[in-house]
Amino acid sequence: MGSVALIAWLISRHDLLDVRDALSQADLGGLAVLWLVSIAVTFVVDTLGLRMAFCLINGPIAWSKILKIKGVSYFLNIVNYAAASGGIAWSVSKRLRVPLAEAASTMLFLNVVDLLVLNALVSIGLGLEWFTEAQDTLLPAESIRPLLIANLCVYLLYFGSMTYWNLGWNYFVLGRLRPLAVFNAFRLATARIHIALFGARLVLLGVYIVMQYLALQMFVVDVPLGAVMIVNTVVTLVQTLPISIAGFGTVQVAMLELYAPYGSDSAILAYSTVSLLVFILVRASIGYVCLALDRKDASSDGPGVTMGGSAEGR
Repeated sequence: MGSVALIAWLISRHDLLDVRDALSQADLGGLAVLWLVSIAVTFVVDTLGLRMAFCLINGPIAWSKILKIKGVSYFLNIVNYAAASGGIAWSVSKRLRVPLAEAASTMLFLNVVDLLVLNALVSIGLGLEWFTEAQDTLLPAESIRPLLIANLCVYLLYFGSMTYWNLGWNYFVLGRLRPLAVFNAFRLATARIHIALFGARLVLLGVYIVMQYLALQMFVVDVPLGAVMIVNTVVTLVQTLPISIAGFGTVQVAMLELYAPYGSDSAILAYSTVSLLVFILVRASIGYVCLALDRKDASSDGPGVTMGGSAEGR
């Protein structure tokens, strides 16, 4: 319902003919190549990060299995990011024969690492906004300093939590949380695991940043790289909210508000809508292929095997 209401509101506020004209002025050939390449690259890089996380924390899992699990999760991602994460955790728990809570813990930990990476990208974006000489910046100069302080607080919370999980500091009553299975990954994650996953997810989110920056230029939305780094974080968080289907409506509203200084509403609306549709359709195709391959493997492995074949031992 959230998506329907927001889309209806957007249609009432904007001329669809202007949106169509903005789309016709974009470099559609270049966009097709850019989007297809970025979808393929992010699929592989995201899968590598997933496999790294589960291998380091839960146990070895074959590349072919995690690739198909990630591909099939794109169907659930259409509903919501949290649903896709839950689906991945459930599937991996079957492969590795580990409790679902422990597999879900790894996904939760990976999401926390993603937040750290997004915060780091915001730090870079704020730095670029601070030193830019352009007149049309995303943030007024007086608001950058408080945001930098808030950005620093996120780092303090993240690294402060490591003292809780890795050094055993209980902070009064919080020690009771440590034995819970849902926090298994946080207990087991060493500094080496934090660094390895941070690097893997930085590559993934960096590809998204570059793709969005180039695509916006092709829609004649002249936004600086620093602003893209900041807006991408906001849009990513908004898209995960369970109030819309695949982010439809929420993504458009966020981009219209935040990219307003850099381009026309029609161009921003055209970009935010078409890019979302393309990513959903292509990823749904990937999911269909992965599901077909998984079913083929399951039938060849015999009855009782689901989504990715027989489970591996730890």
